[in-house]
Amino acid sequence: ENTPLPLFCGFSHEPHVLAHSIYPAFMLLYYFVRNKSYIFKIALIASIVMLQLVSFSTTSLVSLCLVFLLDYFTNFQNKSLIRKIIPLLFLLLLLILSIRFGIYEQIFTNSANKILNDAGGSKSYTLDLILYGLSPQSILGEGIYLKKETIENFSSGNVGLISCILVNITYIVFTIQSFKNFRSNNALCHFIGMATLYFAFHSLKLGCLIYNYPMMFYMIFLLTYSNKVKKSSILNNIN
Repeated sequence: ENTPLPLFCGFSHEPHVLAHSIYPAFMLLYYFVRNKSYIFKIALIASIVMLQLVSFSTTSLVSLCLVFLLDYFTNFQNKSLIRKIIPLLFLLLLLILSIRFGIYEQIFTNSANKILNDAGGSKSYTLDLILYGLSPQSILGEGIYLKKETIENFSSGNVGLISCILVNITYIVFTIQSFKNFRSNNALCHFIGMATLYFAFHSLKLGCLIYNYPMMFYMIFLLTYSNKVKKSSILNNIN
């Protein structure tokens, strides 16, 4: 690595894989500490900030920022003045500290290199994998179980029309359901929506291979449970 950014590789062979499971868990944990003292919330947020610094991943940072920005502006009207200002002050403090210690420059340089100058790297791998899942060449194909030669060169593989339709429709429905729960007034459903929406954003990096991960089915289970909670809440209000 050319960047001095440290990587906590003892936990994962790639930083983004670690974040793929840890960050949804953080959002679910925050649901349980949201009404507790600020000590619990600050400790939880600080742990995530430290994790991002010692195991930096551009994919996780972008996905995390998208979810938090959506959460901030979607619920902006419902927040008190203090709850509107505190996140901005916290971000400003983080920015000042990161600039002071050179962290901001490292993160920006590292991210720019991955996004703009990543020939043969993770960006190319991700784009090729996404194109593989969108480019069927016959009715039947390899689907989500890729051959060794396909993994080495995605353009040589064939996802198959049936797999292409099922994989992409499932992902679209999953993302829509995540956003619906994210917009819910029920606190539990909202935080489940945040966790699954983050997972949906981050999972774009893995393309159709995300269906080989048990975590995907756990997230689908969470959405199913969340929808049940919403329906029960609606019925209780009617009664």
